[in-house]
Amino acid sequence: MENDERHYLYRHYLEILESLEPDFFLYENVPGLFTARAEGKEIFVRILNDFSSLNPPYEITPPLKQVLEEPGSYILNSADFHTPQTRRRLILIGYKKSLERKNPGIKNIFKGLQKLALKNRR
Repeated sequence: MENDERHYLYRHYLEILESLEPDFFLYENVPGLFTARAEGKEIFVRILNDFSSLNPPYEITPPLKQVLEEPGSYILNSADFHTPQTRRRLILIGYKKSLERKNPGIKNIFKGLQKLALKNRR
């Protein structure tokens, strides 16, 4: 797995972010990303650093230190959000550093999205 091309697919996502410059984005991937390595380095740390060094720079929520200390709390099961599948996914949310938003926590963000989705179904 050390030289797996899939480790670098996220770079296409970075290109889109730099081109469109959205205020917010959602990034999802497989939970194995926490332990993946390429060229002797942890892929996950590289990805977070690359998000932060974009122009404009993005802040990732949850913060890197928190993710590394509690990785399991940022892996969500898609079935818990009323999707037609059962898959565990790593979810990160990014926002432009210039927005200086309070870090609301990923689970609170998803609860808010669920409420909006249910409201829009009516």
